[in-house]
Amino acid sequence: MPNRIVTSTLLALVLVAGAQRAHAQDNDGDGLTNVEETALTATDPNDPDSDDDLLRDDYEVGLPADPTNTDGDGLIDALDPDSDDDTISDRDESGCEALCTLGRDTDGDGRPDFRDDDSDGDGVPDAEEAGDADLDTPAVDSDGDGIEDYRDDDSDDDGVPDGTDLCRTVADPEQADFDADAVGDACDDSDEDGVPDATDDCPVDADAEQTDTDGDGAGDVCDADDDGDGVADAGDDCPAVANPAQQDLDADGACDLLVFGDGQVGVFRGDGAGGWTKTLQFATPGNGAKTFAAFRAGADIDHNGYPDFAVVQDEGGGFNSANRTRVFREASVATQRTLRVTAPGPGRAWRAGQVRAVEWLSARPPGTAAGSVAIELSLDGPGGPWQPLAAGLPDNGHAQVTAPVAVASQHAWVRVRVSAPASELLAIAGPLLLLD
Repeated sequence: MPNRIVTSTLLALVLVAGAQRAHAQDNDGDGLTNVEETALTATDPNDPDSDDDLLRDDYEVGLPADPTNTDGDGLIDALDPDSDDDTISDRDESGCEALCTLGRDTDGDGRPDFRDDDSDGDGVPDAEEAGDADLDTPAVDSDGDGIEDYRDDDSDDDGVPDGTDLCRTVADPEQADFDADAVGDACDDSDEDGVPDATDDCPVDADAEQTDTDGDGAGDVCDADDDGDGVADAGDDCPAVANPAQQDLDADGACDLLVFGDGQVGVFRGDGAGGWTKTLQFATPGNGAKTFAAFRAGADIDHNGYPDFAVVQDEGGGFNSANRTRVFREASVATQRTLRVTAPGPGRAWRAGQVRAVEWLSARPPGTAAGSVAIELSLDGPGGPWQPLAAGLPDNGHAQVTAPVAVASQHAWVRVRVSAPASELLAIAGPLLLLD
């Protein structure tokens, strides 16, 4: 009887010891028993790094009865390739080159990078600094210094910390911000035309082509005077070709071109939309070589309402060369009185006290008496009231007047009045900017 008791006791001890050994068994040596891995954590009892991120399972698990799940996504850290859900893999954030039990902590805040959504403590989330949402893609290193942006508190190496940098990934020490939208010009595209504000010739107006006809740094899209001739596009009869005198040889509202060189004159009629038609070409008179010295168009010497032009050319050669003036007139004959102001053009600015030119084309039939000219100014638009600038002038198409002082207007207009026996003609030009 006693032997049976002893035998039963020994068997019970063997069973208990066996159960304890089985419970404490750790096949993969990761600090978690097989039972804990199968029953509590669902990690692989035969793999010390179940998610292959170089961080040992027990380090990522913490308490087996309550395994750590940093991002609360239902997948514990030991099984989650991106424990903090920042789109950077735990393997990259671990800082480990082999299996380890202590991950890198860039900012020293006590949270390892793989569990820290701002690893460098710069105020910019790692997810934003990652570059993209692909775990298989290495995190971005904007300045190429070997430190990824999520661990670099000055990602573009411009001396401005990422947390306050208006262009975090583009070197921009000046921190210019044209539109005050907290995005620096170096990386902003305010008008979404594909051209950064820093190089965009129209930063707030979409202008993908970046056309700048007059090369003044302001693109045509946002330039009030594309050709830089001093005449605003809205009233320019040739907005893409510099034409300060607004020469319109055929009075159709579109500018025309006169071209002179090597003794040849070409006349091109414009359609106002960039199209040109050669209507005339002829050789200037004179002997020997004929080279350009001066060229002027605009005056109407025969008062037919159309501008004429003059060429000064160097004729001959050697000791026999001389400058000669050749005048060419438009040959049509006026059948009625007409008046057209050609200068100042729309958008011109007059400053108080300045002497400015006013030009006009006044047609009158042959044998008709010339009129007297008065020039007037309105500060309140084309309807007046009008104040005199000059009076009693000859009807020769050109006069100089002095802009009034101590007045200013954004919608000033000029009026030319031609008074002749039994007739009076009025023509206006504007709007002008009158500066005090």
